[in-house]
Amino acid sequence: MEIILGVSAAIGVALIVLFLKSVYRVEEGHAAAVTSFGRPRIDSQGKLEVTGPGLNSKKPWEKVHQFSIMERSLSIREEKREVEILTRDGTLLRMNPQIRFQFRKELFPAFIFGMRHPTSHIRELFRSLLSTQVSKFGQPDSEEGSYAEIRRNQSELHSQLKAKFVQSGLDQKYGVLFKAAEITEILPPADLAQALNSVQKIEAENTTLLNRFRADCEQRIAAAEHAVQIATLKGEAVETEIDILGRAVSEMQDNGVLEAYLQRRRDEVTSNSKTLYFKA
Repeated sequence: MEIILGVSAAIGVALIVLFLKSVYRVEEGHAAAVTSFGRPRIDSQGKLEVTGPGLNSKKPWEKVHQFSIMERSLSIREEKREVEILTRDGTLLRMNPQIRFQFRKELFPAFIFGMRHPTSHIRELFRSLLSTQVSKFGQPDSEEGSYAEIRRNQSELHSQLKAKFVQSGLDQKYGVLFKAAEITEILPPADLAQALNSVQKIEAENTTLLNRFRADCEQRIAAAEHAVQIATLKGEAVETEIDILGRAVSEMQDNGVLEAYLQRRRDEVTSNSKTLYFKA
């Protein structure tokens, strides 16, 4: 009895394992191809069979190759460092390029079976195309350097890269649909960057000094204007005082008391003096 139960359990486990090996699930935005001992499965029309998202069946010994068919962005940076590329005039620029592409279901054998490391292969391929295009980009008789010319005509470089990729037929060969090439960052050579930083530092210092001198001059001008206003007010006060005294003296003159007022004032001054001199 125990032997029968053990055999039944073993058969049940085997059936479960067989079932799990006979189905596979394809995620949304992905596609899959099935191979039997390295040979792709062929549909009724003689074409390579590609399965879409959902639960699908296969034979237990068949192998599933699943890949994304969504648009992807692939950076070309080398271990988090910018890519260094030699330009037409010999300048070594540092760039951060990336490409956008999408795998083509109808050409998946070229991508899955044609390359051992397809993503790395596409990265190195685009780096080679980028180096070639950058080394030839620009006008030979241009007076500006390649760095300035590439930054000014960056969209034109992107268009040339896309046209070169499409014209070469590499999308057919590698089973991808090339969407766009983008250089998100272009840095000057280290020596030029240091020189630019020095220039920017000097400009910042000059701007700081200029603003400081301007503020000092504005402060002195404001102080001078304030002093002029104070002197003007003092002059107006003296002018008013003289006018009042003049009217008072004229009024005493008209009333005939001016001589008496002057004599009284003279006596007051004389009484307060310690030394008095008389004219003989």
